[in-house]
Amino acid sequence: MKVYTYSRVSTDKQDNSLDLQQKKLIEFCERKGFTDVIHLSDSDVSGGKALYSRPEGSKLKELQKGDVLVTLKSDRLYRSFRNAVNTTIDLVDKGVKLYIINFNEEPISFENYMLEAMLYQTFIFAHLEKRQIGQRTKDGLQNRRVNGKTNSAPKFGYTNVGKGKDGMEIVNEGEIKAIVRMNELRQSNSAYVVARMLNEEGFLTKKGRMWQGSNIDTMLRRSKERGLI
Repeated sequence: MKVYTYSRVSTDKQDNSLDLQQKKLIEFCERKGFTDVIHLSDSDVSGGKALYSRPEGSKLKELQKGDVLVTLKSDRLYRSFRNAVNTTIDLVDKGVKLYIINFNEEPISFENYMLEAMLYQTFIFAHLEKRQIGQRTKDGLQNRRVNGKTNSAPKFGYTNVGKGKDGMEIVNEGEIKAIVRMNELRQSNSAYVVARMLNEEGFLTKKGRMWQGSNIDTMLRRSKERGLI
């Protein structure tokens, strides 16, 4: 029998949270008398990523009958409802003793229908919370774009000034000239000819590299979407 604990944080800024999870997991294992415990943890990994596709979580795919897996909360293992149900059933069917401490200090079992229903409820709440977080992030980014602020990498045609919450996007006149010229040339030339002519005229990419034909139409499409041409 092998005993594993698993903890996870979604960003590397939550190291303290990871330490707290591991402390509670160790205390639980000591109460249960588990020894030679293998502690697995994933840092800076989204809960929406399937458990078995994570760097450390992938090791749990090899669990066998009689092995033990302990985690603090179900959302440390998964935030996707589908992944939560499928993976939990897979583990229980293999005979793995799965402990989700904040749900029940006894191993997960599907013999009690009410407990099973309550477990699925925790999966649903974690799934919906993940969707809410995603929507808030999307709304926040949209709001920053409306107000001329950015946390993103600089886009061609713009220059980022400041960092973080104080970051601003301002138009880069030199790059706008390149976009306008690119659009003019593309009216009567192939993308590859346009790339060659831009390079000959001294127009370079954001990173100071030569233009490639495969970049031209994508750049023009994005520039139109951003209202630059």
